[in-house]
Amino acid sequence: MQFNESNRALFLYPFLAMSLISLLFMIGLGLMLESWLFERNGQELRRIADVTERRIIASQAKAEDMDKVADNVGLATSNMRVSILDNGGRIKGDSYYAPTKYSTLPSQLKFPEVVAALKNGKGLQIRHSELLNAQAVSYAQRFEHNGGLGVIRVSMPLKEVNDAIINLRWLLLLAYLFGLVFLVLLFGTFARKLKQTMLSERRLLEKRVEERTAEIDMLQRLASMLAACNSVAEVQQVASDIVPKIIGELPCAVSQINDKGSLLEQSMAWGGLWPGMAVFGTDECWALRKGRHHISKDNHSSLTCHHMGEVQDKTLCVPLLAHGHAIGLLHVLLGEDSDQIHLNIVFTIAEHLGLALANLSMQAKLKDQAIKDPLTKIYNRRFMDETLEKELNRSERHDKAFSMLLLDIDLFKPFNDNFGHDAGDYVLQRLAQLLKEGVRKEDIPCRIGGEEFAVLLPETGVDEAKLCANKINQMVRDEELFFNGLPLGKLTVSIGIATFKQHGDNPMALYKSADVALYEAKSAGRDQAKVASTADVYKVLDINLGKSST
Repeated sequence: MQFNESNRALFLYPFLAMSLISLLFMIGLGLMLESWLFERNGQELRRIADVTERRIIASQAKAEDMDKVADNVGLATSNMRVSILDNGGRIKGDSYYAPTKYSTLPSQLKFPEVVAALKNGKGLQIRHSELLNAQAVSYAQRFEHNGGLGVIRVSMPLKEVNDAIINLRWLLLLAYLFGLVFLVLLFGTFARKLKQTMLSERRLLEKRVEERTAEIDMLQRLASMLAACNSVAEVQQVASDIVPKIIGELPCAVSQINDKGSLLEQSMAWGGLWPGMAVFGTDECWALRKGRHHISKDNHSSLTCHHMGEVQDKTLCVPLLAHGHAIGLLHVLLGEDSDQIHLNIVFTIAEHLGLALANLSMQAKLKDQAIKDPLTKIYNRRFMDETLEKELNRSERHDKAFSMLLLDIDLFKPFNDNFGHDAGDYVLQRLAQLLKEGVRKEDIPCRIGGEEFAVLLPETGVDEAKLCANKINQMVRDEELFFNGLPLGKLTVSIGIATFKQHGDNPMALYKSADVALYEAKSAGRDQAKVASTADVYKVLDINLGKSST
């Protein structure tokens, strides 16, 4: 209903305006043509008067010959009266009257056109003619003949002019009506086409609004899902699921800048096998150089990023920013329909991906700070306590063995006193590195405080734990330590070994059993590993019972 009303307003008013303009044009044209008709008839009357005057002059007609001249001219015209008057207004010749009637006719000076001709040379008047019994137009002009003045008057009934005017008006009316019909048809056709165009534009606009709304919804969903991700793998899963629904099935990849800020490593890809390099330098991408997106082979540039190798297709690189700094790149392999992709949407996707990866990186750093020893970069006491309880529960459920090692650097205080704390810190770092190198991937080395370390050994019995401890003893014993070019001498460690359930059925008991065994290793001469004994277990029980009684 609203569209119909607007449609009527859109076409009715212009139609009425055009109709009014056409009507005014026709009226103006009619008046102009009527004026032209009058002017044309006036010219015809003047022509006949001129012809009459030339004949009078050419024939050197006398007064008695004027009637003959008027008759001859009158015969040559139709429905026109030709009169020849003297300067007193008396008729000397007339195409309508016989000479015998001249004396009975009144002076013609009572007629305005005659008075105007004698005074000004010419006169034109429209008036009722008693002779013609109709409206007539009379033209009179003054002439000289044989030293005297006279007036030639030509009269014509207006019926012919009026008939022509009436015919003209009918013609103009018919033309106006035909024009009106044409306008109706024209505006009707235009209205239908415009209505179709407006409906098409409306449908297209509604489609675009729906597409933009869907894009916004998908972008919001992408943002919320990425914010809930706990790993890069989950980011990959979310991006590969949602991004193609926004920009289509285009091959995409994400590369992240490493901690040193010199290299980018591909961390995820979707939409097919990514043809670009998996690892490349930061200076091999135009987008990172420019600090903004780069499109290869567009209308303005044919430069392809070096990390795309021999790829000939159009590519898009968008920096992933977090807190104003680039942390990676979003790569898109554009297809033939790439012009239909709104860059702002890709920029928004890149923004969400950058924030998600930055949050994961921040979470990882915070987690590392919470569970890693800042000096040695291995796990701390807090992480060991949490993991120990989890591993014991897992061993209980799956009936698997579990062992732990407690290590302590022998005579570390005198070492610090002799070489300084900086050298001591270096030794701690080096020992942590040796522990990571000397154990399995699934084993967990930790620094629990000072020069004391622990290694958690999942699915490891007493014998395997002792072999691991002996290996660590030998690695430390064989290590040549230098600090700032100065030899530090040899170091050794003492190790206590405890196995789940055999030496303790809970985290505290197992730890204390390993601690008692560590003390025994030191008491036995250091630089060796000791397995907790049954007596050690009883010592632990006695300690626990003593604490409970107090």
